[in-house]
Amino acid sequence: MIQKLSSIKKSHEFKTIFKTGKYYSTPYFYLHYVANNLLYNRIGLAVSKKVGNAVIRNRQKRLFREVFRLLNAQMPTPKRGFYDVVFVAKPAMVNQGFHVIFKEMERFYQLILNK
Repeated sequence: MIQKLSSIKKSHEFKTIFKTGKYYSTPYFYLHYVANNLLYNRIGLAVSKKVGNAVIRNRQKRLFREVFRLLNAQMPTPKRGFYDVVFVAKPAMVNQGFHVIFKEMERFYQLILNK
């Protein structure tokens, strides 16, 4: 099922997710997530200057968006509804390729979203 890909952009939405949401950590990034009342998942991205310069940060954001888009397209509708997910990149992510990040996010989907 192809789902709409939408972004979280407002700071109060980020704050709400960080404050009330649940937390998942991988060696390369953190995930904060909370159920939403929408018919699709939404993505928020946070990549600090600790990760690298603007070119590197933007590459990480593009990588997150693409992996999120691919996983949303191939995963069935979650049993527990849809989520707002905020990805926070760690500096260790910079040297990782697409497939490593894809596997980590796929593990998140399997463990958390599709219980």
